[in-house]
Amino acid sequence: LGGDATGGMDMGHGHGHGHSHGHSHGGVASFSDGYAGYVGMATCVFTMAGKEGLFQMTRRVATRLNSNILLANAWHHRSDALGSGLVLAGLVGRTFVHSALDPISGAIVAGIVVRISLGIGRRAMLELLDQGLPEAERDKLRGEVAAAMEEMRQVEAAWREHGLSLRHLNGRRAGPDVFLQVHLRLDGGPEAWRHISAQQVGRLEHAILARLRLETCPGAREVRAIME
Repeated sequence: LGGDATGGMDMGHGHGHGHSHGHSHGGVASFSDGYAGYVGMATCVFTMAGKEGLFQMTRRVATRLNSNILLANAWHHRSDALGSGLVLAGLVGRTFVHSALDPISGAIVAGIVVRISLGIGRRAMLELLDQGLPEAERDKLRGEVAAAMEEMRQVEAAWREHGLSLRHLNGRRAGPDVFLQVHLRLDGGPEAWRHISAQQVGRLEHAILARLRLETCPGAREVRAIME
């Protein structure tokens, strides 16, 4: 009887240990082999959407404030979004194609981060060197300056009478600040400037600066009129 009881207990213990161990081990294997990859893919999708949204919002603010540090942060979000897309491609490729796609995706992500970083660093260094404005930016500012001059022609008769016009525009950037020179011409030539007071020129400069800050160039710090 004692032997039977002991045997019964051994059988019960063997059954309980085998069942519990097999059930637990099967759960871990199922997660690591089956579900972890899908969890990673879903995480990449949500990260891409969130980071792209942060990029769009931060870039708009950086453009509005003309801030390189905010622009760098915006591109950091974009690189995260692109990186997540490549990670997603790597996970899908590793799962369904070949495991070599995993390190290949990692190398591409690293290349994207380096390229974006070099671009932002180059722009920041050029600004610190007090470089002239690129042609595309000057063209954009030229349109706003012309619009401000047209508004002043409507307000002050002297500008209408003497045919105020913009000859050309020069500018330079020092850090986040922009300094402009607007070369102006009157229909009567240099002699016609004798009929324009310094106060009128000052109001024109102020009107141009205010419009630039409001519309396209928040970093504008100075507008100087050059009379030709």
